[in-house]
Amino acid sequence: MEQDRMMRGARTLMDDCASVRPGERILVVADTKLLEIGRVLVAAAHERGPSQFSW
Repeated sequence: MEQDRMMRGARTLMDDCASVRPGERILVVADTKLLEIGRVLVAAAHERGPSQFSW
């Protein structure tokens, strides 16, 4: 349940806040204490089809 809620928020961030589009470069930086949030952001960004991805 919590994972679904985090993923919805990450998708909102990628679509509405960052407007990530296919082919864009994406960089996700996460503190080790918040690594799970970073992983969810990576998954949401990956769904948008970036051509270059850094983690």
